[in-house]
Amino acid sequence: MAFISRFQLWIAPRYGRKSLAKHPSAADSVTSPIDHIAVDIKITVDVILPEGQIIKGIESQSHMIATSIGTISTATQEVPKMNRASAILSHVTAGLEKDFILAIHSDDMRPYALLETHPTIPNYRALGASFITQFSPPDSSPPSPSEIVFVAEYSSHMRAHIPMIVLALNVFLKPLPTNVKFNIRSFRTKDDFLWPQSKNYSSETLQEAMQYIKTFDASYGGMGKLKVIKDTIDSRLPEIPLETILLTSGNTSKEIPLIAYVSDQVEKAQGKIRIFCLEIGNTVSGTMIERLLRIGNGFSQCVQHGERLDASVIHILREALSPHIADAIFEVKYEEDDDFELVDEVTDKMEILLSKHEESTIPSPVPGSNNKDTDASEPCYPPIIQAPHKIPGLFADTRTTAYLLMCPRKIQRRPKSITLRRSSADEPPILEIPIQVLPGKGTTIHQLAARKAMEGLEDFQGWMYNQKTSESQTLAEKEAVQLGETFQVMNRWCSFVAVVSSDKEILDKKSFPPNLPDAKSTSIIIPPPSPLKSPETNPNPAPISAIYNRRPNMDRRPIWSRPNAILLPPGQPIPSASHRIHPCQENPHVPVVFSNPNTTKILSFIDLQSFDGSWDAHTHSETLSSILEFEIPKPGLSKVIDADIWVTVLVVRFLEIRIPEEKNVWCLIVEKARRFVRVRLNASGDMDLLSLEEMAGAAVLIT
Repeated sequence: MAFISRFQLWIAPRYGRKSLAKHPSAADSVTSPIDHIAVDIKITVDVILPEGQIIKGIESQSHMIATSIGTISTATQEVPKMNRASAILSHVTAGLEKDFILAIHSDDMRPYALLETHPTIPNYRALGASFITQFSPPDSSPPSPSEIVFVAEYSSHMRAHIPMIVLALNVFLKPLPTNVKFNIRSFRTKDDFLWPQSKNYSSETLQEAMQYIKTFDASYGGMGKLKVIKDTIDSRLPEIPLETILLTSGNTSKEIPLIAYVSDQVEKAQGKIRIFCLEIGNTVSGTMIERLLRIGNGFSQCVQHGERLDASVIHILREALSPHIADAIFEVKYEEDDDFELVDEVTDKMEILLSKHEESTIPSPVPGSNNKDTDASEPCYPPIIQAPHKIPGLFADTRTTAYLLMCPRKIQRRPKSITLRRSSADEPPILEIPIQVLPGKGTTIHQLAARKAMEGLEDFQGWMYNQKTSESQTLAEKEAVQLGETFQVMNRWCSFVAVVSSDKEILDKKSFPPNLPDAKSTSIIIPPPSPLKSPETNPNPAPISAIYNRRPNMDRRPIWSRPNAILLPPGQPIPSASHRIHPCQENPHVPVVFSNPNTTKILSFIDLQSFDGSWDAHTHSETLSSILEFEIPKPGLSKVIDADIWVTVLVVRFLEIRIPEEKNVWCLIVEKARRFVRVRLNASGDMDLLSLEEMAGAAVLIT
């Protein structure tokens, strides 16, 4: 199993005529606002797995790296341990041409929880837990009925990715179970649903959808994501869950209204709305997508231009068809006794707002915060802060990371393990994770936990929003600032360098000097970028040639985007990333080609599979023989077996025997095929599935 981390090093440019006004001519050379910094950067990633786990290797699909197994960069002289490794990316200019993708291979990816003690704040601890849940529903029964809406962006700046989007939609549509309702919306300037409301999945609707996606091109400007998602949610079928799958690069300028709207709708629907995303291209705007998926209880898969996408598509679809598990909670078990402490109950019991007439008897705020001249509505901290405030939706084979910030009042008891369970008392625990106390002291887990807590506050979630009042947002901002100052982590309301000032000092002084020096001398301070035009406010988007060949606006400052966080033991730096504003360089005329012959075979099987999960033995006999690379044998049975059933079982066994390493790609079409065969055999009563599969397997082995 591999743990894959993506470091965002190239973010998507904002686009529109206003952003090109100062550089109307398209330059031959491509530069960025930080290209003039003639220095190389070096990225070092140290990996430490819990004791007993073994790192088999580290690789990058995006860049050439130097790796070292057994040691880390900060302890090169220590005795090598197989749970440690280091990767170095060097000799690259500041501002890479694409994201840095790092894969860590280990056969043992057990869940783990690390407890860290803060070095300067007395008795303050942080716990980070990382786990992968396993759910294996039987393939004999189809997933529960749901509504799936595919929202595909076909604006002009997506021109290079049209072939990949069409291919992705083909892979999305074929494995759908027959009991779902689905719809497609093209993400353009006009309101363009395939149907006014989602329809049942059938042979006719599948063919109509396949014809519909062939009509897409990139001749439209982009429609605002707020309107697209709002229309999708407003037209949902309320009696069944809604699964929205976005295919986009992630650009938007109306981020806050979009997040607020989705958060409100998910809460009203009691979690029956989920949002997933397939991010396509090298210019993915990850910050907005990450926020959207956090509150939408989904996740994203990112595919760079020309990269293989079938595994990512199937992973998203499989989880979109999975049951909704959004009520998981943590319980902390201590060594002293068998007492359990439900973290969500602890936070819920906290009184968020204080009346002006009440005495301040609540716990103290986080140490290090400025408590002078505070009013009665100062934010307060629960004994344990869980980040995220609610455990996100759980999915099979998808890693989840959560944190607990433990205040000094919890130092008397030493936690032994942490248990993940459903909120229902009748449900057995999902898993129990033993807690490993890290030697020494550190700030890494504290900073990761604080960052995750602040993300929740930015997304209108967290303990501050348990009791929604007119002051909730103000208190959330104060809370985020205190967390940022205490743990030295930036957020929307807290800059890189946090300075505690009185209200009078803030009013007397300006936030920034009137004339900012050149970026070379002030690289540590990055003021907010100027508002830029986007398709949502620009009815006349820039021509495609200008978007792909223009020189970027050199007056714009780099936009900071949060890097992906890796849970590391103390003493290791938090991974950071350099970002650049860079025009798209992909060639829109390059077709999507996969060099792996097994990938081509699987995609061909997907393309030929009928809506009910079968493969037509009459219409596609020669084509199937060509893919299988042998003539389709006749079943050696005295009974007459339907040809479609036999060919379908033969394809299933071929995939399982000849291409087992691609199970994450063909799993859904095999499940769908088996359901078809099982229904047909039960109706006829001629033969059982197991015997037929044994016969088909023997036929595959001897050919």
